Amino acid sequence: MRTRRMRIAAILLLPLGGLLAASSPAPAASLNDIVDITLLTPSPVPGEFAGPNVPMRWDDRCIPVHYRVNNTLDPIPNPLGAPVLTVDQVMATFQAAAKKWNDIPTSYMQFQIDGTYANAGPRRLDFVNEITFYTTIFFRGATSRFITDSDEPLMSGRAIRLLADFQFEDGADLDGDGDADASSAIATCQDVDGDGDIEFPAGLYKAGTLLDVDIVMNAGVPGQGPTLPGFRFTVGDSYLDSDPRSVDLEAVAMQAFALAHSLSHSASNQASDTDGRAATLFSFLDTSDPDAERDARELDEDAIATTSYYYPEGTATSGVRALQPGDVPFAQRYGVISGEIFHGTLGQALLGANVIARDWQTGRVVGEGVSGTSRLSSTPDGRGGTFLDAAFHVIDGRYAIPLPPGLYSVSIEAPDGQPSRSFNFNTQGIIANVLGQNHFHEDFYDGPGEAAVERRPGRSVPVRVRAGETVTGIDITTNRTTDLAGFGSFNLLGLAGAGPGDWLAVRIPGQDFLAADAALAGGAIVHSAEFLTGLADTSAVPKFQDAWLAGGSLQADGSARIDFHHAFAHRSPFIGQDFDFTPFYMDDPEDVAEQIRHDLEHGRIADLFLVLRVPAGPFPGPSGQPPLIGLDGGPGNDVPIRGNSFVSHDGVVFTPSTAYNFLFQLVLSEDPH
Repeated sequence: MRTRRMRIAAILLLPLGGLLAASSPAPAASLNDIVDITLLTPSPVPGEFAGPNVPMRWDDRCIPVHYRVNNTLDPIPNPLGAPVLTVDQVMATFQAAAKKWNDIPTSYMQFQIDGTYANAGPRRLDFVNEITFYTTIFFRGATSRFITDSDEPLMSGRAIRLLADFQFEDGADLDGDGDADASSAIATCQDVDGDGDIEFPAGLYKAGTLLDVDIVMNAGVPGQGPTLPGFRFTVGDSYLDSDPRSVDLEAVAMQAFALAHSLSHSASNQASDTDGRAATLFSFLDTSDPDAERDARELDEDAIATTSYYYPEGTATSGVRALQPGDVPFAQRYGVISGEIFHGTLGQALLGANVIARDWQTGRVVGEGVSGTSRLSSTPDGRGGTFLDAAFHVIDGRYAIPLPPGLYSVSIEAPDGQPSRSFNFNTQGIIANVLGQNHFHEDFYDGPGEAAVERRPGRSVPVRVRAGETVTGIDITTNRTTDLAGFGSFNLLGLAGAGPGDWLAVRIPGQDFLAADAALAGGAIVHSAEFLTGLADTSAVPKFQDAWLAGGSLQADGSARIDFHHAFAHRSPFIGQDFDFTPFYMDDPEDVAEQIRHDLEHGRIADLFLVLRVPAGPFPGPSGQPPLIGLDGGPGNDVPIRGNSFVSHDGVVFTPSTAYNFLFQLVLSEDPH
């Protein structure tokens, strides 16, 4: 028995630690994932093993997934003052959130709140899926986190999962507590002996199988080790407010159950140009925006489709996959778009790209995926590994997105920090970041025109999806570009002294354009101008009055004058993306480049300017603040303030900013012809 326990310990990944896992062999919107070392295939690194990467998921025998609420803190402590939440309210709220997931007709995933659990000690492998408000710095034990803009977690999911296929023998004591955890007398996971923990049916379980997933709410309550400041968790609309340290419990519970069955985060924080709502599974929640908290209580189409894709109803004639009253077969309601993503500059299959499908007519985000299949070099206990190179880690750049029938545009974005970072999804983005793959511009599927060098990266070819069918070959290659930018790292969103109705501009020196053009054999085309835009209220949409690409020049006093009457490109209004670079695609990239080249060479202009105008208001969102831009500056800034960013109150005289570089850039490419 001792040998058996040691073997289990060897193949269970307890805290995530430094292990770097990668994605599922059948990637979709994305599951959290882990290396499979069942075959113990030798790695190029001595003492390590090379293994494919598999999704973490619950075995069908363990659905419904049983949860208990820790009752040793009642009422729930409130770091802002007197308690406002009881364990009974926590149970009712999590039951309401579970019902929304359970009621999805096309998914057989189910959650069940069985009652309470008295655990004043540390979270551990005890075969009790626990909801607790004891707050520890739980990053190392987290498979995923739901956080605020301050980067402090609201909630974390801590998962115990298998690193290799393993046979659970009848009577096996897997957690070493003297109680049997596996039984040949049962066919489903259940509390056979009534002691509060779950017993597993004896049998074979595959690598990646989830065994124990605890949900840790950050209430700032000391647990083992240091704690975080924490949040006040509330129930009901009356508590929704602009205090960033107060958060709606149901909004967090909805995402907690997503992480509890291994769904990873989504990339979309803005549903469309007219709807600022974030995806249910977006990795951040604006706790100072009551509308955003209220919206987060509901499931969107992406969350529904993703859980249905991985736990699809109607795919068996018996057991949890079989249809019950009210169920709908997955294939009756969904089809799938699939393809592969390539990095046009590196010439590699691309890991970790966010692939997004939007309704062709409305532009609304409907579904998402994460690209890539890879492998890992792992230590035998799964607690460490070695990064090698793309040739070893990258198997392919495949993706799949489940979608309801319809017509879609498909695009890709990089997990580059705006709006999501490489580690906000599964580990594909982490590996891609180390390999240098996370740098590319937003790009749309262009059918036969898809290539590393394109004239119009914003052009999209529609893809039709039918229920029960998979559309294959929707492949995208990132564009090879030259970027003209004068900023360092992003530091904050703001207006740098501008206000409603004012203009914000960035100078691109004329000689920089001509030098880039010469490097592209005198045939550069202007792909786009890009502006990092955002706003104070994430439930709204950043809408600017105008955007321009225009010529102009510096004046003797350091100010700038811009010729708006002969602008190379203008759009009004200009709808931004929340906390992301918003592309302004040129209608005729070749003609724009030729005009710029002519005007610079003949002295009509000296420089180029990228300009946004802030609208006069009123502004949407609870705070009523105007849209914002990305700023580079502040103490210890990584690059000098270049003096090429300007503010104007009248649209005539543009005064240079001495505090910030604005995050605007001009994107060029060689002409494919």
